[in-house]
Order: sequence, then C-alpha cells, then structure tokens
Amino acid sequence: GEVIQGVAFFAFSRPEDLHPTDPGSSERAAGWRMGDDAGMAAFPPLVRGNRMFAQGDFSGAIVHYTEAIDDDDTDVTALCNRSAAYIAMELYKTAIKDADAAL
Repeated sequence: GEVIQGVAFFAFSRPEDLHPTDPGSSERAAGWRMGDDAGMAAFPPLVRGNRMFAQGDFSGAIVHYTEAIDDDDTDVTALCNRSAAYIAMELYKTAIKDADAAL
C-alpha cells in the first residue's frame, strides 16, 4: 500500500504532467475527466500509465510506463511507477530490476 501510493503520488506531482501548456490542453483535460480514451491518447505515456494505475489496471499501466521508458530511458519516474505496478501484480523480482535501474 504505502510504497505504491508514494510512487504514484510522485508521478502525479510533476507539473508538466498535470498542467499541459500547449493549446490543446483544455480538450485533453476534458477527455481525462470524462474518461474518454481517445482524449487520453494526446497525453504523454506516463500520464496514461498513471490513469491505468489509479484504475487498478496494472498491466495496462506497465504498457504505458514501458512506452515512457522507451521514449526516455532516464525517466526515473516511469521506472519507479512501473516498479510499483509490478509490485501490485506481485512480480517482485521484476519490480526490483526497475527500482535498481532508477537509482
């Protein structure tokens, strides 16, 4: 519980994830609130992963966190959050690999 919540909170706290500054941000925010998956496609993979994680879809979250890591392999937030998703799925050895990579 606490470890997973702490990791997810860290990612949600990044201002660039919560407040996109480009012109289409209002439309994407509406999609986020309404649960519109098409609107979610405009968000970065980390944000999509966070949404899946919050909904309890840990395997879906892992897909998006992996995409974020593929885009930027130095993104420790995505590594930590993917580790948390692996923990939620009780895949502890895999979770440790991501946690170690984030260090």
